[in-house]
Amino acid sequence: MKKFYLLITILLLLIGCSRQNENNYRIDLLHSHDMILMYSDLCITTCQLYSNNWKIAIENRKDFNKELQNTMEKAKEKGIYDLINNNKSDIDSKMKNLVDPPKSYLRAHEKLVEMYGIYSQLHSLALNPSGSLVSFNNTVNDLQNKLIKTSGEFKVLLPNN
Repeated sequence: MKKFYLLITILLLLIGCSRQNENNYRIDLLHSHDMILMYSDLCITTCQLYSNNWKIAIENRKDFNKELQNTMEKAKEKGIYDLINNNKSDIDSKMKNLVDPPKSYLRAHEKLVEMYGIYSQLHSLALNPSGSLVSFNNTVNDLQNKLIKTSGEFKVLLPNN
């Protein structure tokens, strides 16, 4: 009979530990989701800055490549590039810690990975704008819309606790 109680106690402890691990995973997953949205917002804002200055240069018949380079240099001087890169390192580290999701979080994890991919593209555009003004704006807008859509899907797939 003592073995039976011991077995029950061990099983209850294991179930409790499993739930605690799932709760910790949920917290890390939600935190990473919020970080991706916040860091993406900085990248989008930086891209909008480029876009505005790019457009003004075209309207004023200035060398838009030179104006864009000047805007990028000012962003570097103000520490925006460092912040964008530090944010990327931060989320890269967070994502590595989420690599082995509990089964109930697998689909939400997949959506978070998709969000991370979108964020990575925005990060690249914030550091290296490319293409024409129209294609650049379209790409940023498309990525922003995909991020919003994927974030909503993530929230739906997140298990309730």
